[in-house]
Amino acid sequence: MSRVGLVSLWQETNTYSSRPTTLKDFADFELLHGEAVAEQHRKTRSVIGGMLDTNGFEVVPIFS
Repeated sequence: MSRVGLVSLWQETNTYSSRPTTLKDFADFELLHGEAVAEQHRKTRSVIGGMLDTNGFEVVPIFS
């Protein structure tokens, strides 16, 4: 069975923000790696959840 790495990176740019984005801002939204990505999204109707529910290859969660 083929293995596919799963990486998710969402970025939004806001030039009107009065402060720089910090690592804590990302962590507050979602900063996960490994099995924690699968635990957060398994059995959900998210994009990542859909990838985890795919048959035909092994999905290896790496980072979100």
